[in-house]
Amino acid sequence: QFIQRGEPIKQNCAITLKELIDGYYEDWVLSNTKSGKNTIANIKRNFKAFMNTAITDIAKVDVERWRTQRLASSKIKAASINRIINSLKGAITWAVENELIAQSPLIKVRKLKELDSDEKIRYLSDEERTRLMAALDAREEDIRKSRRLTRQHAAKKYLPDLDKYTFADYLKPLIIVGLNTGLRRNALFSLRWSEVD
Repeated sequence: QFIQRGEPIKQNCAITLKELIDGYYEDWVLSNTKSGKNTIANIKRNFKAFMNTAITDIAKVDVERWRTQRLASSKIKAASINRIINSLKGAITWAVENELIAQSPLIKVRKLKELDSDEKIRYLSDEERTRLMAALDAREEDIRKSRRLTRQHAAKKYLPDLDKYTFADYLKPLIIVGLNTGLRRNALFSLRWSEVD
């Protein structure tokens, strides 16, 4: 029988993965984590075969078989596989913490070694850095020049005068921060002024 969203259930009943996600976990994870949408999407997209299975019946061997098949059939990296499986394990751990089941059947599923994530770090040479900064300066000047021409028209005077600002747009400061901090791309792209001292 399908359990309605938010309906209390007894511990250790045969709740399916679909019932757990749709009836309980999705609301919680969307309200309490930044990555809730990705977590739910990962589970629903990757574990369709387990949706009608009682969560206590999702065996370690089944998840490991799924993992082996994914590694063999695509160019997906071990780190990505680990993140996907962690989404599933997180939902089931949540079920344990909320006393929907007594113990996670995936407690012994180990992470893959992420050797494919060991990227070689390469720094710009002095010459490369100089060329990059010159290209950024040229780009900034092109943007400023274009704005000067645009502002000559009476109807466009409301546009800010970029000559009064340190940077014409986002790209040069973004690259300078990235080069000098080593922030990862996602962290850099989501950076807000409130996080900058």
